[in-house]
Amino acid sequence: MSPPPPTCPTPQTTNVKNSRLRLLNALRDGQYPLLAFMALPPVRIAQIVALTGLDSIIIDGEHGHISDDSMHNSVAAISALGVSPVIRIRGPVHDIIKRALDTGAHGIMVPQINNAEEAQQIVASSKFPPQGVRGQGSAFPAIAHGLTTPEYMKSANETLITMIQIETKAGVENVDAICAVPGVDMVFIGPNDLAIDQLFAGRYAFQVWLAVAWPVTDLPLIQLEL
Repeated sequence: MSPPPPTCPTPQTTNVKNSRLRLLNALRDGQYPLLAFMALPPVRIAQIVALTGLDSIIIDGEHGHISDDSMHNSVAAISALGVSPVIRIRGPVHDIIKRALDTGAHGIMVPQINNAEEAQQIVASSKFPPQGVRGQGSAFPAIAHGLTTPEYMKSANETLITMIQIETKAGVENVDAICAVPGVDMVFIGPNDLAIDQLFAGRYAFQVWLAVAWPVTDLPLIQLEL
């Protein structure tokens, strides 16, 4: 599976518009969007959470109680209320990425990415040719975006969010190379698995950040007083 070329269009480098894509539009406007995880399957829960003012809801297909049925239903319910559904998939597997995007999700979060090569494979799986190798066989994603299938296939590569999750010391050490991969739109540090990877199980997320992540990044240290 070949990675996309360095010049491939991405949500961060183009201005293809769709008013339904609340998360993408907030990022492009320089805002700080508010996201939350949802791990339970009932559609009514998805609707209630979507009415709280969030910009995006991450449907947790990795650790949550989420089947394919509830994944499809939750995406439809969330997007219908003007919020961006993002799916955290079970793992960095091509077929899993394809099924998640076929729900009409506005993006995916992919766990356990350790280096740029793995990130390139994720980007390739999430984009239609010629930038990637994603297949098409359903009208559901186009319907969820308020588009025809040809319109969706033309715009998807430039509007769907690809979020990478870093949960190991190797991922932290390679974070600059991972972020430099064209098509990686967001990076999320998973503190729990990062703590486990470093034998810090049970530590607070901030302690893990201080011990592992912060020393090898250029991000400023911000002290929060609660």
